[in-house]
Parts: sequence; C-alpha cells; structure tokens
Amino acid sequence: MKKKITGILIIGVLSLSIAACKKDDPKPEVTTPTGTPALKTLALTVDGTAYEGSVVTIQHGNDRVIAQTTVGNNLYFGISISDTLDPGAYDFSIANYMSIAHTDDNYTTSYSATSGSLTIASHDKTANKISGTFSAVLTRASDNATKTISEGEFNLNY
Repeated sequence: MKKKITGILIIGVLSLSIAACKKDDPKPEVTTPTGTPALKTLALTVDGTAYEGSVVTIQHGNDRVIAQTTVGNNLYFGISISDTLDPGAYDFSIANYMSIAHTDDNYTTSYSATSGSLTIASHDKTANKISGTFSAVLTRASDNATKTISEGEFNLNY
C-alpha cells in the first residue's frame, strides 16, 4: 500500500510541475519589407557557380570598407568600396572607389576587376551600413585569364 501511495504522489507532483510550466512566448516573426529582398552579407556567382561567404571579415579604415571571405580551401573573394559613395551605379574602371580581388590557387596568383559595375542600393554613413549589387570581369595579370562575376551582392555593417 505504501508503494502505491508513493507512486501516486510522484505522479501527482510530476503532473503539477508539468501543468505549472508556462509555455514560452512565441518569438516574433522577422519579416523583410516588401519590394526589396534582403541581401546576403557577401555572395556572388563566378563563371556560373554560386558562392556565399559563411564567414565574412569586414574591415573599415582609410576611407574604405573591405569585405573578404574564403570558400572551401583555396577560393578567396574580396571587395573594397569607398565609404564616401552614395547610392547609385558606379563603373569599376574608377579604381579609386572600388575593387574586387579573387584567387583560386591559395594566393599564388590573383584576379582583379578590369570592368564591371557596382550599384549601391543604400548607404547609411551614420549607422555604418552599406548594401548593393555588383558584376565584373576579373583578369589574372600573369596570363590574362578571365572570370565573370554575376549576381554579386553585399550587405555590410562596418
């Protein structure tokens, strides 16, 4: 009889403790304003293959915002943008304002933008946030090999 009472008490205490647990309030749903999809931190397509940096290093200094990422073992991508640019479209031939660098052989050789465009969608210079898109043709200086970047996007807090 003592075992039955003990068992009933344990079940009762467990039932009360479970019933007393309050369900956590649901987390608010995060939404993106309609009209413009949220841009990725740093993503691009190179010769038809899409890449997105899972770890992106962002630096700010000397009037430049620099974002760089390594994908896999040997693929490095970096973009450098002047922190003075306002929203608008820019040509990569203006080397003082922006540049893209890429290496695919563990930093032995590198490619840099020889043509292309950068569109800054927004730039909040007070909150240090810049976002936009880019495309470019990259050329390797050692042999003039080229790679085409399309669908490039960035959303950086610096």
